[in-house]
Amino acid sequence: MIHSVYFIDTGGRLIFTRKYGTIELNPDLMAGFLTAIKEFSGEISSSIDKKKDSVKEIEMETFNVVYDFRSADGMMCVLLHDKKDDPRIVRGVAKIVLDGFLRKYKVDIDSWDGNISKFAEFEPAADEVMKGGKVAEVYPILKKKLTPLTVKLGMINDLEFEIASKCDGTKTYREIAEKMGVDLEIIYGAMTKLKDLGLVKEETP
Repeated sequence: MIHSVYFIDTGGRLIFTRKYGTIELNPDLMAGFLTAIKEFSGEISSSIDKKKDSVKEIEMETFNVVYDFRSADGMMCVLLHDKKDDPRIVRGVAKIVLDGFLRKYKVDIDSWDGNISKFAEFEPAADEVMKGGKVAEVYPILKKKLTPLTVKLGMINDLEFEIASKCDGTKTYREIAEKMGVDLEIIYGAMTKLKDLGLVKEETP
């Protein structure tokens, strides 16, 4: 689950926040923490290179922090999410929700007086993108029972067969990767093939 969403300017001021789950950090501390990270990494400077803008992730002990920094707009979107969430989706929605916010409020941000209530009307748009915080909870499930013959016929290999056997609708991509002790990118590649073959489908809560 994506537990919390924050929009913060490069001065460390919290502009918008939305909570969906149980993990929440003090917004003022979060703003200062992320601003310090950006300054330390050299991505905030008097001559910012726009090519450095990117979505990055910080792994904490019990959850992850994803942030999308836009140097040209002086804004960043911060998402706190469960480790089991699909990181590709989390990064994608970070970009989407910040794009939507900037399209709607760029002029207002430039002349912002510090009153965050004026941005509260963005909550429904954020909720739609985040699907109530559950947008990144993807559970692959096997559509039909597989037998070793599938491997013998060359449709899939042994690793793909093992991955498919883990697709019972109760584990996310990341959880399958951790259970098997393989890199997440390997799971993504195998799942793409399994879906193309019509053997696996994805379900969300």
